[in-house]
Amino acid sequence: MTPGANTKKVADDITTNDRGDDEDIHDQNSKKPVMVYIHGGSYMEGTGNMIDGSILSSYGNVIVITINYRLGILAKGNLEDFERELSFNEWDLPLLK
Repeated sequence: MTPGANTKKVADDITTNDRGDDEDIHDQNSKKPVMVYIHGGSYMEGTGNMIDGSILSSYGNVIVITINYRLGILAKGNLEDFERELSFNEWDLPLLK
């Protein structure tokens, strides 16, 4: 089995159970790059939770930020003053509510 890219190679001594230095490869005090994931979907579908940020961050030792935002008709702003006449095809929409 091939070790992963982030694994530290140490020699195992099975007689003394000495596994070498247990130095953490992720330095907590160093600056890290930041990845910001903004999902697509043409304002109709999608979520920031589609991508598991923990998996991305474990591969590259980076900080991953995902965001959620409003989709569909609510994505464009305040609709309080939105008034218009319903077309012939939309006359039954209020009945569905």
